[in-house]
Amino acid sequence: MNALDLLKADHQRLRDLFVAFRESAGVPEKREFHRKIKRELESHTTVEEGVFYPAFNDDEDFSELIADALEDHQEMRDILDEIDDAEEDEDFIDLMDELIDTAERHVEAEEDEFFVEVAERLSFPELEELGRRMGELRDEISEAA
Repeated sequence: MNALDLLKADHQRLRDLFVAFRESAGVPEKREFHRKIKRELESHTTVEEGVFYPAFNDDEDFSELIADALEDHQEMRDILDEIDDAEEDEDFIDLMDELIDTAERHVEAEEDEFFVEVAERLSFPELEELGRRMGELRDEISEAA
């Protein structure tokens, strides 16, 4: 799978989890979706930061896009930490809504800007090779979990 397809598939899994979280009725069910969302976000950001973004570190045209994406990732990590500490159900739900909004904004920016630039710059074989390396890291993450 090429790098962009792999990341878009991640994004779709996250969107599906966000919908399921918002449609779930009770807090125990929402907390279960939180655990799934957290695992997916941690895996996704590790792959992006470990393989995808570094592939463009030497290209000045990507520096602002990478900086913005890394800032989003840190914001999501910070919110996840707050969620882990949230004792009140209302705080948990409010923080999850904030996390989802942040993640959705990040996904939209990545797909509308970053991915478009990548698709214009890399050949199909280059995208395939990058996707292979990303898949290897994802497999390592899955095995460690």
